[in-house]
Amino acid sequence: MGLHPPKGREQSSLELATIAMAKFCNAIPEPWHSRKRCFGGQFCRWELNPGIYNYETVLANQFTVCLRCKGQRIYQQVLSVERPSTLQGWNWGYCGHYAFYHALYPRAWMVYELPGQKVVLTCRQVSPVIPHDYKDSSLPVGVFIWEVENGRDEDVEVSIMFSLQNGMGTKEDRSGGHWNEPFALEKDGERVAGVLLHHCTSVNPFTLAISAREKAGTGVTHLTAFNPTGLGREVWQDLLQDGRLDSPTGQSSLTEKGEVTAAAVCASCRVPARGHRTLELALAWDMPCVHFGSKEKLHFRVLEHTPAWNVCGVSSLEWGHTPRLLLESEQKRFAHSHWYGWCTTGMVVHSMAQPGSANLIQPPSFLG
Repeated sequence: MGLHPPKGREQSSLELATIAMAKFCNAIPEPWHSRKRCFGGQFCRWELNPGIYNYETVLANQFTVCLRCKGQRIYQQVLSVERPSTLQGWNWGYCGHYAFYHALYPRAWMVYELPGQKVVLTCRQVSPVIPHDYKDSSLPVGVFIWEVENGRDEDVEVSIMFSLQNGMGTKEDRSGGHWNEPFALEKDGERVAGVLLHHCTSVNPFTLAISAREKAGTGVTHLTAFNPTGLGREVWQDLLQDGRLDSPTGQSSLTEKGEVTAAAVCASCRVPARGHRTLELALAWDMPCVHFGSKEKLHFRVLEHTPAWNVCGVSSLEWGHTPRLLLESEQKRFAHSHWYGWCTTGMVVHSMAQPGSANLIQPPSFLG
């Protein structure tokens, strides 16, 4: 299938395609790194260290949904078809026949039709590719916008938990000395809260930030640290009890050699009968000091849009505020929707139950 830009837009379309391909191949100059999800929902490809790719599915990196009606839990499920040997205290094995991955680069979203619940979740993965806006297109962050549709005749309380391991699933995760800490940031009337995961290796240390946006009717809670190699019952039971996490204060202790740590953030809201609501979660990463392969010289990254920058890695706290930035970027992108018209001639849809199959269909009207 040939993709040809409309007449008169050759230069604009070429520029957009170049930006998109550069982000895909990690050719955009630093600070761009990448963490990618596949059509099965896994975080499966990592490139935080320059030029080094890790193809590892870290099982602790998951989204989990909890539904409650009239104060009683009615459903709690990891949104993954996996049935792993670790974290067996969690409810795995989501039926893939009720989940669909939609791909239309640079946009992607997943639809979960929760079986028997009359609730549909749509997760839009936002990582901006914006015409004439190199700065926001280079943000080292991804936002997961969850649209919740309640088809029931009664209100339902919905919680989305985002769990993440400190590291990339490599041997360095067990090297010891890693730690997590909660954070909250308020700016211009906007507030986000979550957890910073400090990965303190001797070469190329980095910080991950998972967060959720607080707004009217939305609560954000967290779990600073848990063991992702155990049964995970303390996390599961915490969420199961009331659809919230305990939100302990203070930082975690440093991991011992051989230990692994993870963290979680949870966004919750009440969705009215026959209504819908939106929850926003984000993942950001920060590696301010970089050695390349030869390790002959230490390089420092500087970002114009992070005024709190310093080389010790505290900019991840500022990047925890990126849901607002990316939502603004989303608006900018649709303001330039004519740039995307030439590449929306078809969309790939995968069923999680049949990973080897894909269908090319027309994109929905909301994509412009």
